[in-house]
Amino acid sequence: LTEKFNHLIENNDHPRLQLPHIGQTTISQYIETQVKANSSHWKELPCILLPRVQFVAMETKPDEIAANVPDGFHPISFHTLRYRFHGPKQQNAKPGKSLVNLIGFDNRKIFNPHKIMVKKCTGETPYPDYSDSLLRVHHYTGSQQLYLSRPGDSRRSVQEFLLRNENVTGYDNSLQSWLGAFVSRVGKEKALVVTERLRDWALIEDARSTSIWNSQKNNFPYPFFERLTPELQAEFASSSLLKELDPTLAEKE
Repeated sequence: LTEKFNHLIENNDHPRLQLPHIGQTTISQYIETQVKANSSHWKELPCILLPRVQFVAMETKPDEIAANVPDGFHPISFHTLRYRFHGPKQQNAKPGKSLVNLIGFDNRKIFNPHKIMVKKCTGETPYPDYSDSLLRVHHYTGSQQLYLSRPGDSRRSVQEFLLRNENVTGYDNSLQSWLGAFVSRVGKEKALVVTERLRDWALIEDARSTSIWNSQKNNFPYPFFERLTPELQAEFASSSLLKELDPTLAEKE
């Protein structure tokens, strides 16, 4: 795979060399342009399998995380800014992710989340070829507390977390500018709503769930509290909701 990838790059024949720079256009706009240009890449099958790149839980330096982040945003809230170290790019140790054209989706029952339409997806296996893939999916492990926070998922353990963070092979700074470009395109307020605020609201709703609270109360306020922005941490800590979730706080007062 490495030899094939290098050959494509050296001969200026890799499809990724034609991709626009971050901020110039959106993925959906780019795909629409390619479809109109009759690009075979987007017309052969309704399901395109994308290889993943595993980004590990090794923190980027704080000044690098904060560089070029628009005012009003908390850089630590974005995995794309916080985690930039990754594992091998050309080892398909994990199955890929499906990008599906819903016009061609046949409402089938989905058995394989990694290859949703099976024979109507590109590639013979769920492990797509990284070397000639036009798009890739960045797959983030996140912090250990966040990784272990999904209740009822037996696949997640400290051992599995450590395995996912072995074999760091590179550092990718290519997404540093995406948030600023997104703000320029949709405006600061809308960008805040669809990123930090929606996430924080969802986390608070999660915390209201009895089943989630019962499964995590021994670890409270982590991992939930860790994922809130500083303002919401302060708001949440002083609210009645916190006492509702942890009655022992009322006893301490």
